[in-house]
Amino acid sequence: MDRIEKKQKFVIKQIKDFDTQQCYHIWHPAIDMFETKDDYIVKLEIGGMESKGFTINFYKDVLSINGYRAGEDKEGSYHRMEIPFGDFYNSVKIPGEIVMNSIEAFYDNGFLTIILPKSKSVHVEISEE
Repeated sequence: MDRIEKKQKFVIKQIKDFDTQQCYHIWHPAIDMFETKDDYIVKLEIGGMESKGFTINFYKDVLSINGYRAGEDKEGSYHRMEIPFGDFYNSVKIPGEIVMNSIEAFYDNGFLTIILPKSKSVHVEISEE
């Protein structure tokens, strides 16, 4: 029993000594995607950012958003910490064709909104020879 207690105490000490500020992690802010007649609209909820803090990529049919939100340096000890900081990433599959050179994005009031205009189908006339 003494050996098990020593191992338990060792594990508990390791957990207490673990510095979560040094732990590298990527978190995923909440994301919504909806569709209108003309557009796919993606909204990412993330406060405390500036528009230049985001990187938005579109490859094949996946829209990805990443960036970094800085944490606050406060003196003292947290009693509760639920607001994530550090590197973040999220992505969403777009279910249809879009017009690549018409994508728009804006950041306002804690929401990054990306508007992806739908590609319109083109009717092709068939001529007789």
